[in-house]
Amino acid sequence: MSTAEAGVPADDGLVLRITSAFPDNPEPFITETAFVREGDVILSVHKVVTQKPLSGVEAVLPAALAAYRAAATG
Repeated sequence: MSTAEAGVPADDGLVLRITSAFPDNPEPFITETAFVREGDVILSVHKVVTQKPLSGVEAVLPAALAAYRAAATG
């Protein structure tokens, strides 16, 4: 398990990455969840368990945050 900065402009944010290995499978499974706080709201983006991910939640987090901001102000 590891954490990293979410990399988006917000009050707070982090990405939680969980890597699970199984004895009969050499490739680990990876699950990621990003949490971003905007004022009193916490937005979360979750990526389903996968092997060899091409991208993480960071690829969609900026769009999710922009969509939230547009909905909150409109």
